Amino acid sequence: MVAAVVDRVDSADVGEMREALAAMRASDQSSREFQLAHWDFHRVILRRCPTGFQTMIESQLTQIDRHQRLYFSRAVAVSDMTATDAKFLDAVEAGDADAARDILTFHLLDIALGVIATQDPGHRFCTLPIAVRGQAIGLEGLDELGEGQRAQISWCGSPADVVRELQTTHLQVV
Repeated sequence: MVAAVVDRVDSADVGEMREALAAMRASDQSSREFQLAHWDFHRVILRRCPTGFQTMIESQLTQIDRHQRLYFSRAVAVSDMTATDAKFLDAVEAGDADAARDILTFHLLDIALGVIATQDPGHRFCTLPIAVRGQAIGLEGLDELGEGQRAQISWCGSPADVVRELQTTHLQVV
């Protein structure tokens, strides 16, 4: 969806995203304050999406609120996310829909993996690899996440160049 709406983003939107990213980087905030700033960052793009899509995403945010807040209490999660979101903002500002899509895909999978690995280190992933394969994405090394290893993500096609540089605590591009 993000690739379809990047061209609707204007300079005021980019400014709002920069402000939210600065709030995310503030060192004296609680995990809840970080979470709210993170949501503000992504809601700028979400406002450019169709209403039905906005409603669905807002519903999902409500459901994952507590789990996400616990994950955001980890300094490494905050660092990983702000670095990825900065690259996402650069792609949005440049109007690079493909890069924005690929970075957001990485970002969403990284957060999901981080939340699960943090709260359930022995979790066995069964459906996620199948679901992402349907999107022409490969995801390997999931069983080693609980042991502190990174999962590996790959695209069947060629991802945007900036995506090849992405690496976080839980996920790396191969």
